[in-house]
Amino acid sequence: MKDLLKSGIYASGTVNTNRKYLPTNIKNVKLADNGSSKCFQCIEEPNLTCTVWKDKKEIFLLSNGAKNEITTVKRRIGGNVSYVTCPKVIADYNKYMGGVDLADQYRKYYDISRKSRKWWIYMFWYLLDTTVNNAYIIYSTTNFPSEKKSKTPLDFRMSLIEAILKEKRIVETGPQTIVKNKSHKRIKIDGRKKRCIRCISLKRKTISNRAIESSWTCEICQVCLCVNCFGPYDNEHH
Repeated sequence: MKDLLKSGIYASGTVNTNRKYLPTNIKNVKLADNGSSKCFQCIEEPNLTCTVWKDKKEIFLLSNGAKNEITTVKRRIGGNVSYVTCPKVIADYNKYMGGVDLADQYRKYYDISRKSRKWWIYMFWYLLDTTVNNAYIIYSTTNFPSEKKSKTPLDFRMSLIEAILKEKRIVETGPQTIVKNKSHKRIKIDGRKKRCIRCISLKRKTISNRAIESSWTCEICQVCLCVNCFGPYDNEHH
């Protein structure tokens, strides 16, 4: 929470009382009545708070930007609806956490993530799953006159895969481009050596004042180049 706050990110989340760095006085809190609550504030970081509220049991919630405000929530007790007091930060958490639970539920239907010791690999699969689910939600909430019935999540994923593969095939069947340093290969000349075209342009000569010659040429450019000129010539002309 402290690191998130330093980055300007405000967040709230429940915490288990067996967490290592949770203060003992918070772990041992016991509230008597339903609806009662208690808020703890960090001395070093006043924005960091831990709110404890008793519903059926104690709920512990950490936050790095919540105010100690009280509201009321509906509860059904013995068939009757009643209102009990509740910290606003917990009421807001319960209100918006439902969307997170729903997103996790959608993601688990066709989860492609795999366990990995490297956290960034899991994060890649998680973000890919979330992106696909968000795309499906946008699709399903948009009216398409040409489609009588919206696709199921599975049908949407299959259509997405087919579209990606189709795009890949178009790239492969298109005109081939010359890849730098792979197509410009150096091949040996049959017969006599020829003058290096780059050395001529730079007016380079040997110690004996003769033109620099080479037995090598570029397979694509069909120009004679000495060994030292292949790299610079490629960078200058491609």
